[in-house]
Amino acid sequence: MLARYGAVAASLAPPESKAAIPILAPTSSEAGRSLFSTACSHCHRAEGIGGGIGGAIPTIRNYEGGQEKFLRIVQNGKKGTPMGAFKGILTEDEILSIYQYLTSLPRQ
Repeated sequence: MLARYGAVAASLAPPESKAAIPILAPTSSEAGRSLFSTACSHCHRAEGIGGGIGGAIPTIRNYEGGQEKFLRIVQNGKKGTPMGAFKGILTEDEILSIYQYLTSLPRQ
C-alpha cells in the first residue's frame, strides 16, 4: 500500500523471539464439566445429582450404563421422559466429554 503512493516503509527488524508459552487445551473432563453446567445441570442439577418431584429426574452422576448407551440417550432423547434429544446441538465428542466428567466424579 505504501509503495503504491510512493512512500517507502522503513525496514522493520523482526521482533526478538520469545520462548513459546504452550496453551494447554482443557481436558475432556474439564470441557465436560463446562458443557454439563450449560446443557444438563438445569434438569440434572449440579454434578448430576438429579431430583425433581418424586425423583423424576434421574441421578446421572457416576453413570454406569456405559458410554454407548449414554451417547445414544443424549443424542436421541428418551421417550416417555422429559429427556430431549441433543443431536445437532452437542457433538459426539462433547457428549463423550460430559460422560467422562460424570464418571470421573467421586462416588456418593
